Amino acid sequence: MSRAVRVVVTVVLCALGLSAAAGSPAWADSTAGGDLQVAQTLGGRDLTFTLRRVTGLPGPLHVDVLTHRGTAAGTLRLGAVPTGVSADRADGASVGTVTSSASVELGGTPGSYGAALEIDRAGPWELVVDDGSRTARIPFVVPGQVTSPPERVVFGGFVSAGVLILVTLFVAVRARRGGWVLVPAGGVVAALATAVTAALLSASLPAPPEPGREVDATQDNVTDPYAVVRPVTSDSSRPPASLTLRPYTAGATEPGTLRLSVHDGSTGLPADDLIVHDSALMHLLVIGPT
Repeated sequence: MSRAVRVVVTVVLCALGLSAAAGSPAWADSTAGGDLQVAQTLGGRDLTFTLRRVTGLPGPLHVDVLTHRGTAAGTLRLGAVPTGVSADRADGASVGTVTSSASVELGGTPGSYGAALEIDRAGPWELVVDDGSRTARIPFVVPGQVTSPPERVVFGGFVSAGVLILVTLFVAVRARRGGWVLVPAGGVVAALATAVTAALLSASLPAPPEPGREVDATQDNVTDPYAVVRPVTSDSSRPPASLTLRPYTAGATEPGTLRLSVHDGSTGLPADDLIVHDSALMHLLVIGPT
């Protein structure tokens, strides 16, 4: 066996060994992005909305409306509204307007009723629910298909190694001097070492801030979360909110309406950036004197 052939065989075996060592890396950009379930009171109806994950863009957003015992029959009008700002005005077109709508006919018996809305972009959205007299808005985030920097390095390394292996084979066959084959062979080893190192270190790299939970979701940080600069501190808390109870005029044993106002503690304006936590926008517990 000639020296050039031995070099080629060694390079190929190294490639197979490094590829096996890489295994199945755990990428740092693995996020949940599953279905979203929200409990919502709309007038006299207590409803549960399930927003199914959007698997492709553009694609449908399937919304299931679960009614409970005592829920009146009627029609709900659903609408999808993009809300995310973007540095590119073209990406922010139609923000704040209903881009897709559908109707859901609720029956008189408890059950699940569904509809589908068209989603054309990744980013923050709102599901607008209208029963004819009241409107509710449920925020949700449509994740984008993002490739992490380590993943790009791994793919680039393996592609480069594959090309260089072919170059090594060609040089080994055509070159008169066996020393020339060491040049592309060294490139194969370097490319594979870079790819494997990126694959092994990707699990320990910190994930970017999750839009909608750690940072306010925008069009830009959803489509490219790795471009977001992580704050110096790890404190991702949101500004406090103040809760105000409006005058309650009903007497004892008389039915009445409890009206609450939620304001942003930093601006004093009505809170308009609530996020879903534990399947609801707000949890209220009323305790009587007994």
